[in-house]
Amino acid sequence: MDFLNSINLPVFTFWEAVKACIEITIISSVIYFSILFLQRTRAVAILRGLGLLFLFGLASYIFQLNTIFFMLKAVGAVILIILPIVFQPELRRALDRWGRRDSGRGVSRDWKRNKSSA
Repeated sequence: MDFLNSINLPVFTFWEAVKACIEITIISSVIYFSILFLQRTRAVAILRGLGLLFLFGLASYIFQLNTIFFMLKAVGAVILIILPIVFQPELRRALDRWGRRDSGRGVSRDWKRNKSSA
């Protein structure tokens, strides 16, 4: 019994628990739909390569391979610039799909109706 009393577990209120569930749901949904979108593109192979570079960098940091870690940090800065260029077709397609949704319902429907009647 002393062991259980010595553990300091955080106490959550009801609203904190609800907020945590909402955050987990939103984050998992974003990750799921991102993976679903990327599976239909050539981005999967590129992301695998980036993941391998990340693991290689992590290993070089853990084992104190300073030269390799320095080189991978420099490559990381370049990758941040290259990613939007490489994924440009996928980003364009995603923005196009997002823009085609009827999210601006009132304005876009009226505009479409006026355009078709003209």
